[in-house]
Amino acid sequence: MRNIWFKTVITISTLLFFTTGCNSITKENLLDEMNETAETIETYIVENKISVQVTETNGHVQDYGGLTVQGQIDLKESKGFIEMQEDYITEQYETFAYFNGDEHFVNWLGNGWYDENWTTEQMHFYFLTDYNLVIDAINSVTVPINADFEETRDYYLLNYTEYNAEAFEKFAQILGFDLYEDVIKEMHLTIQFQKKPFALQKLEFTLIEEANGVTREAVMEIEFQRVNEDFEIEVPYDIIGEEDQL
Repeated sequence: MRNIWFKTVITISTLLFFTTGCNSITKENLLDEMNETAETIETYIVENKISVQVTETNGHVQDYGGLTVQGQIDLKESKGFIEMQEDYITEQYETFAYFNGDEHFVNWLGNGWYDENWTTEQMHFYFLTDYNLVIDAINSVTVPINADFEETRDYYLLNYTEYNAEAFEKFAQILGFDLYEDVIKEMHLTIQFQKKPFALQKLEFTLIEEANGVTREAVMEIEFQRVNEDFEIEVPYDIIGEEDQL
């Protein structure tokens, strides 16, 4: 039995490709531009990844494996297809689920991450929500004035670190996971925007927890591709779901 007393946290990477009329971008209006662009979203292909690593008191690093989720979402027709590929070191399997764009969660079959009571972590049910829910999560975070802002030839970067759960409490609530102040060591948020055409390209949230000399780092990435491009849903979306053990 795997005793996972830390709550898995998320890192989110988002890749969007669409145009906007934005010409002058500053640190203060990055999120405004993101929100305006979000209103145009109708279809997208998404891939999410999560991985967890634990460093023991003796310095040994244990890789607890990862999870990859892929899907095609058509918000116009409220349908979608999701394929989950899990790798937990000792177990590997794929899970197939079907998504109704009117809902805010994904129903799927599979083991997922277990806590000490062998209860599946609730956050799995929020892995592939509609794009607007991800935007809501981003908007729930108050970006501090002293956040590090960097402009390169191709990107705008917004990066900062927090040390208490309150800063990301609403963010976690929206995405369906818990933060525990007593074990939080650091939280890092990086938001990367593509310049031309302007797009939210990557949002990364990393949680580092520590207790009794053991450190756990959890990272989640969400990548959106082919935004507002025509595509065919690969399988009938009205099937509830099926699981294929590899």
